[in-house]
Amino acid sequence: MGLTKKTYEVVADDIERKIRSGTFKPGDRLETIERQADFYHVARSTIREALGLLRAKGLVETIQGDGTFVATDMNTLLNESQDIISVSSELKHVLEVRRILELGAISLAVQNRTEDDVKALRHIVQQMQSALGNEDLSQLYDAKFHAGISVATHNPLVEKMMTSVMASISKTIQEIRRFWMQYEEGSFQALLEEHKAILDAIEQQDEERAIQLLSHHLEKPRESFISL
Repeated sequence: MGLTKKTYEVVADDIERKIRSGTFKPGDRLETIERQADFYHVARSTIREALGLLRAKGLVETIQGDGTFVATDMNTLLNESQDIISVSSELKHVLEVRRILELGAISLAVQNRTEDDVKALRHIVQQMQSALGNEDLSQLYDAKFHAGISVATHNPLVEKMMTSVMASISKTIQEIRRFWMQYEEGSFQALLEEHKAILDAIEQQDEERAIQLLSHHLEKPRESFISL
């Protein structure tokens, strides 16, 4: 499975995460194509392609002349995520789950990664760099990088578990990120450099360093948020 995504796929992934996390609920009307294009800072054609992908997955439905809506038959999809972790869980528990999953995943990714995995992750880091100053796109590529680590494990169960859990806690993770960005000077560049270092450790198959770097990466914003 490739990690290199086109812009419309990245946008579609973000909308899907919002559907899975309950930000967008069954029957909700999505913003107009024009407003979504403004929000994501992309062309209208990109939004149309993203919505087409979501329609193909059965996640949204378009009613001509009325707009695009989250599919009403979403109970199974939403329950799948909610069964794993409640979105109302305490912050401490949410962050513990993320830490356990991601540190285990990067250990396996270091062992199993291929050159294609490294190349794809490096492409995501380059996209992150080009998106500096655009918080919406930066968040999308940040999430894609962490998802990419699970893909590099080459264990479909790890990848599926990570996708489901991260979808459930995505709103909390976004709030932590926004808080940290607001109060940590130079945080945009700092986060980019951390991702580069993590990628280098994966490429060099240095498991100990990869775990150490990711642990620090996950812990720093948590400390800032909880110390408030």
